[in-house]
Parts: sequence; C-alpha cells; structure tokens
Amino acid sequence: VALGDIAALVFTLQPDLGAANPAAAARARGFDRVPLLMVREHGGDVRLSHCIRALMLVNTVLSQRQIQHVYLGDAKALRPDLVADLGDRS
Repeated sequence: VALGDIAALVFTLQPDLGAANPAAAARARGFDRVPLLMVREHGGDVRLSHCIRALMLVNTVLSQRQIQHVYLGDAKALRPDLVADLGDRS
C-alpha cells in the first residue's frame, strides 16, 4: 500500500500496554498527512495480551474479495474466517 493511498489509520491497544503510542510512532515515520486515531480496548470476549491492532482505511479500486486482511500470531483467532479465506479473490 502506498502512503498516499492511506485515507486514515486507527490503532487499538490492549489495556496492558500502558505507555505505547503507535500513532506517535507512525507520525514519526512519515505518516504526517494521514489522520491517525489511537484507542484503548476494554477487553471484550477475546483478550490478547500485548496486542496493538491497526485498521488501515485505504483508497483503492479493489473489491472486498480482492483485499487480503492480515492477522498475525494470536490475533488470527479474532477473524479465522478472513485468515482462512485465501481462495478465489475475483
């Protein structure tokens, strides 16, 4: 994804990550024209310790079926339907 195609970026942090600020880190890495938002999660049903999630809103001509969602490590348990859906992307 090209930096110029990113419309916005939302970070969520688990409560056990007290001092982390991924929005500030992204800003320091050149995301100066991208709206950034950071929120703390309340826990919910699935609790992942030391987890930072990023939701990237991208301007694209791709269809939803063509977009590949990325879940790393234990975060794969959050959306196994999207992780396993690597078949036809037309």
